[in-house]
Amino acid sequence: KSSVVLTILLSFIVLGEPATPLVIAGGAIIAIGTFILIGKNEEKKRFTGSQSYILLAILGAVFAALTSILAKIGIEDVDSNLATFIRTIVIIVFSWGIVFFQGTQKEMKNITKKGYLFLILSGVATGLSWLCYFAAIAIGKVSIVAPIDKFSVVLAMILSFVILKEKPTKHTVIGGIVIAVGTVLLII
Repeated sequence: KSSVVLTILLSFIVLGEPATPLVIAGGAIIAIGTFILIGKNEEKKRFTGSQSYILLAILGAVFAALTSILAKIGIEDVDSNLATFIRTIVIIVFSWGIVFFQGTQKEMKNITKKGYLFLILSGVATGLSWLCYFAAIAIGKVSIVAPIDKFSVVLAMILSFVILKEKPTKHTVIGGIVIAVGTVLLII
């Protein structure tokens, strides 16, 4: 999650949060763990063909980092649940606008009951994640909260091995461990 490093840097620059050695070290270690996760072999496979996904990934990281910074500024003197509600309304309008612009709303009838169930459960998990995240940034430092929140990458990897029966690779295990170490440094 390269957005973690950008979020930490922006929290120093925009929010004036202190650049403590542990935060800097934790962010650097998380960045190293992220690059380990990519791995050399997968990186070579990904660079064949269209390069547009790289630009989209970079933009995604930038927007994810800005999300935390803008939310921290906007949440000042605002209840975190109300802030989450306002953000959610914007996301709903934005998402539906894209769906209708593309004309993909017609595909809703093709989604199975199982698909709907798990998409709804995913939405509930997202909502709970946002509520917890906004409550955390309302009272804490973004440079600490955002990377801890992004520890979800490691948790998602573990759950993918257990629930989805995905096979762990050397890169995912080492990268996950390095990200976990970086996250621990931020908590200390």
